[in-house]
Parts: sequence; structure tokens; C-alpha cells
Amino acid sequence: MDIESIAAKAAQVGAEYTQSVEAIADRDAAEAELLAALVEKVRPALRALSSPIKSGYRHFWTDNVRTASTDTWHDARGLLVAGEAPLRDYPHANTGSYEGSELYLLTDGTFAECDYEGTWSRWQGATSEWTCGLLRLADARAALVHWKLEDIVAGISAALEKQAGTRAKVVKAAAERAEQVRALSSLLGGRK
Repeated sequence: MDIESIAAKAAQVGAEYTQSVEAIADRDAAEAELLAALVEKVRPALRALSSPIKSGYRHFWTDNVRTASTDTWHDARGLLVAGEAPLRDYPHANTGSYEGSELYLLTDGTFAECDYEGTWSRWQGATSEWTCGLLRLADARAALVHWKLEDIVAGISAALEKQAGTRAKVVKAAAERAEQVRALSSLLGGRK
């Protein structure tokens, strides 16, 4: 290969690289826009879909025959949309580490990552524990750095499907109870 063909190939490879970088940046921006728009559509349901986020767990021996466990919680509530943790690194061994990450959509419409670390043991007298730090992400684009759009959308969709139509009994029971209490109140000379 001569110098001219090397120069031509280098120019071609450089141009192709620049095009691929621009195309990937455009794809990432489009995915971030779609995720941000989806979060806005889901925002009214976030409180109903969210639950407390555990920040730690400890299983320990109180004496030679009894065990106990404690949980700690973050101050934020959210919907788990991607990931699976904490996982034992070697589940068939006798000791090991907890590892894994999860992505939460918080009630305020922002995302947060939870990274797990800790140790576990099957040995009598040993303590197993993990902690999870909650890292709040700047925006939807930051959530897509480590997580796939498809996984996040699937997590949100599954949660909505699970919750849809589950409140009818609660609403009916609360309305009936309110009516009963008002009837008793009016018998006692309260509000009419």
C-alpha cells in the first residue's frame, strides 16, 4: 500500500468515525427526550407506584441459637425500573459479597441509582449485611448512561399494569365508611 492510499483510507476512516460519533450522540439525545417525555406522562401515578427504598440490611446472631435482622431506609421513595440487587456473588458458596445495582424513578420524577455492597455468610455466628447508597441522577440522559431505555420502559409499564384497577375496593370501602360515620355524626347532633 502506498502513501496516497494510506492517506485516503485514513481520511475515510476519520470521516466514518466522525459520522458514527454524531449518529450515536443523536440517538442518545432522542432516547433521553423520549424518556423525559415518558416520565412526564407517568408523573401523576408515581406516588401510587412508589415504595420506600431500602438502604441497608443486617442479619446477625443475638446469641448461640437466635438470629435477628434489621433494615434501614432512604428518605426517598421510588419505583424500581431496572436492575436486580442485592445479589450474592457465589450463591452456592458459604461466604461471599453482595453486589448489583438498581435504577429507581423517584416520586419527584428524577432518577436515582442504588449500588449494593456488603458480605454474606452461611456460617453460624457470622453476620451478613449490605448497604445501598442512593445516587440521584441529573436527568433522563444520565439514567441512560448505564441503563437501557427498553428496560426502563418495561419496568414502568409492568408497574402500571400491576397497579391499574386495584383501587376500586379501597375507594368503595372508604366511601361507605365515610357515609356510615356521617350518619352516626348526624344522629349525635353533628354536621348534617
